Amino acid sequence: MRRTMLAVAGAALLGLIAVTAWSAPAAANTFLYFYPPPDQQHRAPIEGGDPGKPGRTWGYWGKLAGVMGTTRSGNYRATCSWLADSDWGDRPKQRDSRMLCTVLFSFRALPAPSYVRNGGGLVAQGLVRRPPGKETLFAHPSTRKLAITGGTGPYSGARGYADFADAPASIKITLLP
Repeated sequence: MRRTMLAVAGAALLGLIAVTAWSAPAAANTFLYFYPPPDQQHRAPIEGGDPGKPGRTWGYWGKLAGVMGTTRSGNYRATCSWLADSDWGDRPKQRDSRMLCTVLFSFRALPAPSYVRNGGGLVAQGLVRRPPGKETLFAHPSTRKLAITGGTGPYSGARGYADFADAPASIKITLLP
């Protein structure tokens, strides 16, 4: 009886190992690349806080053009708020220029042969450095990645991150399987 149970358990274990070894590979990440044309990027302060004080809110918006074989194009809208005083008290030349941003990427519908009527959208959130002066959100590269927190249409339930390391040349959006 004991030998039979060990033989059955061993066979089950070997079967499990064989199924695991022959299972399909994990789905690959999906990459979307966009170029924000500099002459089509905008920014404006939104009421809500004094300059350099927590709560000061900025709005950014602009167009996105597809690059590197990406047929998608569209636009983005971002709302960013300062988190802390820009003046660090006893160190006036030091500034906390971090902002918490929520960025909505909206994509146009695709033409034939895809016929995707709802181009969909993605929402990204995270910390970014406030662009200096009157510059736009993607004017400079950033090592900070924004988390993709959701999506609509074909991107419903999306997760991943938006990477601005090559900005302003491109914005790379990585969607995880």
